[in-house]
Amino acid sequence: MKAIVSAMSVMLAVCILDAAYAATWYVDASVPKAGDGTSWEKAFKRIQLGINKAVDGDTVIVAQGTYVENVNFQGKNIVLTSTQPTNWDIVAKTIIDGNKAGSVVTFLGTEDETSVLSGFTLRNGNGTPTFFSSAWGDGTGGGGIFGGHVPDLTRATVENNLITGNACVFGGGVFGVSGAIRNNVIVSNSAVLMGGALALCTGVIENNIIAGNSGYCSGGLGHCNATVRNSAVVGNTAASFHAGGFGHLGRCPYGIPMVGSITNCIIWGNTSPTDPQVHDSVVPTYCCIQDWTGGGEANIALNPAFVDPDGPDDDPNTYEDNDYRLLLASPCIDAGINEDWMATAVDFDGKPRIVLGASSLTVDIGAYEYRFDVGIVRNAESSVELSWTMRPVTSYTLLSTFDMTLQPWTEETTIFGGKTGGPASWIDPDASSSLKFYRLEVK
Repeated sequence: MKAIVSAMSVMLAVCILDAAYAATWYVDASVPKAGDGTSWEKAFKRIQLGINKAVDGDTVIVAQGTYVENVNFQGKNIVLTSTQPTNWDIVAKTIIDGNKAGSVVTFLGTEDETSVLSGFTLRNGNGTPTFFSSAWGDGTGGGGIFGGHVPDLTRATVENNLITGNACVFGGGVFGVSGAIRNNVIVSNSAVLMGGALALCTGVIENNIIAGNSGYCSGGLGHCNATVRNSAVVGNTAASFHAGGFGHLGRCPYGIPMVGSITNCIIWGNTSPTDPQVHDSVVPTYCCIQDWTGGGEANIALNPAFVDPDGPDDDPNTYEDNDYRLLLASPCIDAGINEDWMATAVDFDGKPRIVLGASSLTVDIGAYEYRFDVGIVRNAESSVELSWTMRPVTSYTLLSTFDMTLQPWTEETTIFGGKTGGPASWIDPDASSSLKFYRLEVK
């Protein structure tokens, strides 16, 4: 028994030793003098220097700034991240500019899912089309991100990035990634031939805004043998042939097994001479698809009712500022299908997927979940005002109590949403207690 305990102790010591040697390397273009990368004060000035120094398990963290370089993961399983990868203001100011000298980010294809690219703006990439190969590689794919050669596509994770203004022959934004592609804004990229946004991506593609990309065909996604879910594919263009939105999804070539699905997605405003939304792909389910007549379970063809589809500049073609959240009247609210993976999942805003939307805990179609929020404000005279937005033809009963464990709830008011719904509010004049609880029931 003593010998067994000793052996277990040795194994534990090895695990602790491995974790202790995981390092963080720092990159900051603004430091007066480049250092050895071991701290912000001694930061590298170039991202590639941090990657060169890192080994599997390490993290390279990059300060805000513009880095004009083309970086290569070199097959390493590392995390390359901005300082706050879920803060879109930081993402917009942490820029890797490819200077049209090749792909902005290159993976060798041997990376696994622990290799992560997160929190950057990737722009001005150009996968120079030196020649066409049977594997769609060797310089013809991936202006923003190149993920490897068929069949050796990287399993790296690509998340929380703005991928914009890149160009290539195939996959102007992203080419050849078989890992998760999630929570990215992929806008205004172009492909000479196919896949303005993404081409030959074969993993899970979820919670993305894919908008305003263009290609000769398949302006949005081309030959992506992927699981595409809970995304907005909007305003992409194919100049000729077909598929402004999806082209040949689940029809991947080169011997890769035919799988793939399109679920809980909004596919709207894409254009091409034929089949502008979906062409020669697996049949979508639980999606909102413009002018759709192609069947599939629970698909709808009603306007998704975005909050602000042309943005504060009133220009629908400047896609980065368009707001694809859902208005209260959206038919996409509570119209998706709940799946097991959503139990701990979040939407594009980083909030839980399974929440009370308009009237149920059913997931919404698209990248965002609509939230039924109640605002509470204590006024100057110590009264409390509650406000919320009502759905049409729905009643809302407001109750209150001073003690949820001992006292019953008192019904304060019931308000009916009428034919159109809209804003509602109620002021509680009772300022006798500093602690009071409210409950709003939807009927």
